[in-house]
Amino acid sequence: MAIFEMVMPRMGESIMECTVLAVLKNIGDHVEADDSILEVATDKVDTEVPAAVSGVVKEILVKVGDVVAIDSVVIKIETNQSTSNGQVENNKVVEITREPEMAIPFVETILKQQPVTEKPQPNATRFYSPLVQTIAKTEG
Repeated sequence: MAIFEMVMPRMGESIMECTVLAVLKNIGDHVEADDSILEVATDKVDTEVPAAVSGVVKEILVKVGDVVAIDSVVIKIETNQSTSNGQVENNKVVEITREPEMAIPFVETILKQQPVTEKPQPNATRFYSPLVQTIAKTEG
């Protein structure tokens, strides 16, 4: 058996913390992966936080009203299984990653490889907004 430290998941790019509205499980409760464990609120959305693994709740590190930072440990679950994206080792989930099949080059690299040899000619059949025309004029 291993102790899995469940962290507060990311809720979006700009969300850095959330407030605990409710703790839905108690110490000693059995949980299945994806069972709701917490209800939380951010400045954008209220949501439920699912369990990452199946097991028994061993420790709850937050209480109602706590403001919790994203990626901080909130609950410890005793489990003997691997997770869908990693293995539980030394009380942490070790991510199993694989190399990307094909790397996508940056646009800058592509632009450097293919220099523009001629300026595009104005096309009378296309409509360009005044903003686009001003930017094009400024940028040449």
